Amino acid sequence: MKKHFNLFVLAISAALFFTACEEDLGGGGGIIIPDTISFNLSSEADFVSSDATVNAGETFSVRLIGEKGEDDLQAITVAENGANIPVSQFTVDGNAESANPFLLFGNDLASFTKDVTITSPSSSGLYTYSFTLSDLAGNTEVRSVNITVAATPPSITYMGSGMIMAELGNLVSVPIMAEAGTNLMSEIGVYQNGIAIEAENLFYGELSNQFPTNPALIPDNDMETLDRTIFIRATLPGMNVYTIIITDEGGETASLEVEINGGNMVTMIEGALLNSDGPSGQGGLDLDNGMSVGSSNADAEIKDEGIDTDEPNDVNWLRRISGANGSEMRQLIPNENGLSENFAFENIQVSEQIAAIWDNGIVFTEMNSDGELITSVVVVGDIFVVSRDGKMYLISIKEVNETPDNNSDNYVIDIKF
Repeated sequence: MKKHFNLFVLAISAALFFTACEEDLGGGGGIIIPDTISFNLSSEADFVSSDATVNAGETFSVRLIGEKGEDDLQAITVAENGANIPVSQFTVDGNAESANPFLLFGNDLASFTKDVTITSPSSSGLYTYSFTLSDLAGNTEVRSVNITVAATPPSITYMGSGMIMAELGNLVSVPIMAEAGTNLMSEIGVYQNGIAIEAENLFYGELSNQFPTNPALIPDNDMETLDRTIFIRATLPGMNVYTIIITDEGGETASLEVEINGGNMVTMIEGALLNSDGPSGQGGLDLDNGMSVGSSNADAEIKDEGIDTDEPNDVNWLRRISGANGSEMRQLIPNENGLSENFAFENIQVSEQIAAIWDNGIVFTEMNSDGELITSVVVVGDIFVVSRDGKMYLISIKEVNETPDNNSDNYVIDIKF
């Protein structure tokens, strides 16, 4: 009986001893070593810890913070889309590494803070960067960020100015300057109102160099900087939008639009309209050939209004014009009645343009004794549009020549039709 009591006391004593030890380890200041690796990405400013966007070829940085578990830390691996990146693509704390994975040494075997700076790819897209921390026992922890790489597209500039006028069927020149962005330029395409133009109507740089296809490959020498003239054959009448698109090796594009007004090139002549109260057979002007005719001649489109007999001879010329034989005249004044402030007589190059601006003409309000609409006093630089039987004429007053005593006064007129 005594023997059994002694064994019972020993058992109780042992249990109390171990319980006391456990309580001391937990609450008496002892060191607890975690079983697993601690590994995180810092969210501090200037460091990436979640999804981000960078431009192609730019750098971004992550701050890695690690602490060992039961075993010492060993190495860090940096991967892009699952593949280890070359050491030339990243630095650690500003220094190049000799290998990937790169080893940890000294105090870093227990804990570390390291700044990894990575150069993003030159091609746009979504890339996943993973950072794997391993210890001597083969345990690993992985942290990742998704980086969207935005490539810089090429640029293109029209080196000409304004709308282009073109005779139907003729080639027009479109000078352009294009610069590569992140990637080299690879392809050029030309479109008319959104539809690819037939290659036989396109020439690159010079008239002997026809596009083989449209789009066409850009020559090697022009893949970084393209300074060329594109020649386009105008095949459609009226105003059309031509788009030139540059594509680079990464699929980025740049485009520009130019307007080409295809039509029949104007005929330009000069004529003289004489004072209708001068010698017989003058006072009218045939706008088809610039010939002076009588004011009542059937070939005249416009006629002079003659003189005011109540005024002295040296100032009696009215200097007013009206339409003849059913012709209608209107005055064109830039920036009035919807006409562009940049409108100029010299910019009208195709006959279709004349018809297009008819509605911008200002209708006369004054009349002669026959009830015909007449101009106000004509001065150099006045521009008029004339319509007769569906044919349009554009006239500009080039000279106004007054004589003091013989009614040989006249206008010199530039005519386009």
